[in-house]
Amino acid sequence: MLSRYNVISPLSPLWGVPSNPLSASMSRLFQDFETAFARSAFSPAARRVAGPRVQLRDQGESIAMLADLPGLRLEDIELTIEGEAVTLKTTPRPAPSPEGFTALRRERQPAAVDWTFALPYPVDAASATATLDQGRLSVTLPKAPEAKPRTISVKAA
Repeated sequence: MLSRYNVISPLSPLWGVPSNPLSASMSRLFQDFETAFARSAFSPAARRVAGPRVQLRDQGESIAMLADLPGLRLEDIELTIEGEAVTLKTTPRPAPSPEGFTALRRERQPAAVDWTFALPYPVDAASATATLDQGRLSVTLPKAPEAKPRTISVKAA
């Protein structure tokens, strides 16, 4: 929990009143920060909205994308490459409870995600590959020929 110390109030009784515009602005700033980050970052709803952890790496000839998607099946994942952007879309379906059991609480339900990642280079979409292994999506995006570095030979004049 974020806590703040009011620097103005011990200095003068008049500065600590909310009618002071500086004090009110600083108070609003800290409240907005606390609401947006400190409280919501640890709530289960915020974790679902935040989406999966994703990593993009340049591997020279290709770009590797790793995404943690626990609890999702192949039919729940849609991966689209368009220009210099990759879109990861998931539509999870709740897993049925075993017969005779009732779910009392479900915190491990994967959330629907629709994220688009901008790539630094154009990629060859036809040669891209993706695999899902135990909740980890691995995508290999080969760079387009125009994005690969070329060596130009220098000749004497």
